[in-house]
This record gives sequence, C-alpha cells and structure tokens, in this order.
Amino acid sequence: MITVTDAFKQAFQSNNRFWKYKAQITRNSPNAVPIDISDRVISGDISCEWERRSTFANIELDNYDYALSPVNQASLTNQVAGVYDPLLDSNHILEIWEGILTTNGYEYVKKFTGLLGDEIDADTMPGVVNLTVRDKSKRFQDTYIYQSKTYSPLATPALTLAEKVIQDLITTFLPDEKITMAVDDPTNFVVGLPNQPYTAKDINLWDAIQQIADAFNFCVMFDENGILRMKNIIRDYSKAPSVHTFDESVLIKDSLSTSDSDVRNHIMLRVQGLDPIEKKDEESIAKYGRRYFEVHRSLSSILTTAEQGHRLVDNILADYAYVIPVDRIEVPLMPHIQCGDIVSLVNTRLGTNAITYKYRVVSLRDSFTNDKKRTTLTLHGYNAYKPSESIAPKPATNLTSTFITRAVQNYAGSGWVGYTKTAYYPMLKWNQPTQDISGNALSNDFGGYTIYRKGPADSQFFPVASVKSYIEAQNLIVNFWYDYTALAGANQYKIVAINKFGKSSAESSTISLTKIADAVTN
Repeated sequence: MITVTDAFKQAFQSNNRFWKYKAQITRNSPNAVPIDISDRVISGDISCEWERRSTFANIELDNYDYALSPVNQASLTNQVAGVYDPLLDSNHILEIWEGILTTNGYEYVKKFTGLLGDEIDADTMPGVVNLTVRDKSKRFQDTYIYQSKTYSPLATPALTLAEKVIQDLITTFLPDEKITMAVDDPTNFVVGLPNQPYTAKDINLWDAIQQIADAFNFCVMFDENGILRMKNIIRDYSKAPSVHTFDESVLIKDSLSTSDSDVRNHIMLRVQGLDPIEKKDEESIAKYGRRYFEVHRSLSSILTTAEQGHRLVDNILADYAYVIPVDRIEVPLMPHIQCGDIVSLVNTRLGTNAITYKYRVVSLRDSFTNDKKRTTLTLHGYNAYKPSESIAPKPATNLTSTFITRAVQNYAGSGWVGYTKTAYYPMLKWNQPTQDISGNALSNDFGGYTIYRKGPADSQFFPVASVKSYIEAQNLIVNFWYDYTALAGANQYKIVAINKFGKSSAESSTISLTKIADAVTN
C-alpha cells in the first residue's frame, strides 16, 4: 500500500485535478547524477502483473533535437565530462513519479524503478524515442545459475530458512547489486534436508527465488522504490482491510465475469520422499462436480515436510475450488493503488458491495497522455460462491443484566385484580466483538447474536432470540436485548456471536438472575 498525505487525498477527490508526470534516468556509473527527463515525456504507462511478480514501464520521449538518440556521440546529453556515455543505455535506472496539484504544491507518488535495456527505439520521424523498461527483476532474470552451493541443515545451518537461502543466492550471483531483501513476514520454513540438500541449478536467478517463495506461499517482488520485498500471500482477503473502495462515482468502465473452467476441487499432491497428500472440497464437488487435479513436486529439497505439503494443497484449493469473480475496471489515474492491494468495489448495477466484494489487484496499468490519465485494473475476488468461507468472530464480552419495568392499568377482562400492574423484564447488555479469531477487524454489521436462556424449569440452555449486530437505518450498534418472555424465577443467559456466513464465536460467559415477580397496586 502506498501512503499519501491528506492534502493528496483531498486533491484527488476534487472534481478538478491537475496531474504531472516526473521521470529521471541515472547512469549506472559510480556517483552518477540523476538526469530529469520530465519535459521530454510525451506519454507513458506503467504495468504490473501480480502473477508474474514484475512491473514494466513504457514511455515515449520527445526527441525533437535528436539529443537522446543513443548513438549520437555529438550530443551533450550523451557525454559525461566530454566522454561519450549515452544516457539511454542498458542497466541505467529509470524512476517515474505521478503527481497531483495540492494546496501544498505538486505532491508526487513514486510508481516505478527499473532498468533500461529491453527496448530503446529511436525514430527520426516524428522524432521520438520509445523505451520499454523492466523493474530490477531484469538483472535476476538475465542471470543464469549453472549450479549454486548446497543448502542443508548440516552443511549450512545458518542458511536453511527460505529467506536466508534467497538472500544468499542474490549475494552470491549478483554481489555488485548489493540488494538486501526486506522480509515483511518471516517464513519459518527450512529449505533442504540433511540427506538431500537444496541446490539451485540450470535456472535463472529470478525463477530460483520464485520456486522457493511459491512453495511456502510467499511473494517476492520489487516495489516501486526498487526494494525487493518478501511477504506472505493472504489467501482469504474477504476480511482484510481495503486500501480503497471504488464506487460508481469513479468507475468509467466496469465489467464482471465468471467462469468455472478453472475449478479444481479434488487435489492429489505427489512429492518425492513423502506420502501422497489428497484433499477434497465436498461443497465444491456438490456444486460443480468432481474436478481432479494432480500436482507433482520432485523438488523435495524445497518441499521437505508433510506440513508444507498440506499447506500447498490448502492453497490450491483456496485458489481453485470455487468460481472466482474477475472484475475489470477503468478509473481516473490513481497513483496510490498497487499490484497486490486489497480493494472493495461498489456498483449497484452489477450488485457488488464494499463488504462482500473484496478483490486483489492482479494487474494494473497507469497510462498518461496530455488528454487522458487512466488507471486500468484487473481484480480477482475470493471464493464469492463459497457459502461457508469465513473466520469466526471473537465472543462478546462483559455480559451484564438489569431490569426494565412496564406499568399497565387494569382493564375489563384482564384476568387480574388491582389498579395497576408493574412487570419486570430482564435487559441484557454486552460489549460487541471488534475482531475475528484471527485478529482481523470486524465491521459493525458483521452479523448478529443468538441468545441462549436456561429458565427456572429448564434442564439445559435453549436459543430464545436472534439479534442483528447493527441496524443501518438507525445507525445503531445492537448490544442489548430485552427478554419479554422470561418467567419468574432463576434464569441463566449466554450469547454467541455469528458472522454473515454462519460461523459462530465461542460462548460468552454465563450470567444468572432471578426475575422479579409482577407487582400489583390496588
């Protein structure tokens, strides 16, 4: 998630936005000074693909004076201290920012750091240069590993954790890059066995890193600042906080599609050295029919334990057991949205809402021209058709009680004698849970409660009421209930919180009270 200031948010939400595109190139020589090429930018786009774990940039530069032509040795732009050193050359660093005019002046969000070299195309008509640039994974993808050192608990005990192996591979094969991976979430997984060490060979460095990360459900990817980050992949992001909510006020285009062609609900994992691991999702099988999928992993020096095998199969089922909605939207330029962000979508015409419809950004394209600034996103939902996929809330706490009274004047045929009758009814109160059992924040309308009572003549607890957690029309959090059916005598109560998918919390503490008998005034 990219953090922006309040002034940036206010400017972004206004109807009159002024954008700027800033770019600079730095040669890969020591002490090189960044060269600002912002005034040369005609158009550009930045594209990120979550599945590929990489980001690309394409920019068109104004080459009216041909000073940017890479082989133009007479150009002062291509000279450093009088020595020919073309600005547009392989492995020079390109950085791109997107800015908006705020009350504090233009504020910029950095969107890309990459290395030139994939394509540098100079054209004399109409005098432009087009650049295709990869992020820093370029150097990794271009580095081939014939054979690395071995990694095992015996040979290299300090390097057995997955993140340690990845860092050592980087340090060994790209020592001049001086890249230290930022580990946002430690893996706690070991690579290699005492009798079967792990050795990377006949593979490029980037693919070797991704094989290790994928085996343990981790993402390794360069961010917009050129920092290599490792973090755990959230599979169930239905309860994860959204970094942004897209609604009809910003949706220029919105198309929703679903397909069951990729559904897989019966998984068999066969790994060398381990017993086969087989798992099924019976609800998915009942809905779509049996969809068998067999996975073979000969790289047992990476996948070394049955626990890791079970985790892999669980992840496959989480990704493929149910139809996943795919949303493709186009909105005004949104610099603060990143690949991998969790976002919400509200479109009453398609029936999506901010609570149920959360998505991961799996593809992003920011495009910038003089007359059009757009962000195009591909969003993948999470098991939208799985009815029981959720995490139970924590129980309600601090269950207390008091009595409320209701006075009724006598009337003909009432069945009782006297002037007035005052009835006493128990009122229960509690503290609403604010998290699920995994510690994720709950919204006020997470679901509701079931009230259980054990009356004076009962031998066990029975459900006596279901209560919503939130009444939207009144903007009211419901953390109370009146028991108008309670009988006089000893009563016990407890409550269970329930989310929208039927997952129940643990029971609250139990309270006891003696209902006061009705009082008649003669």
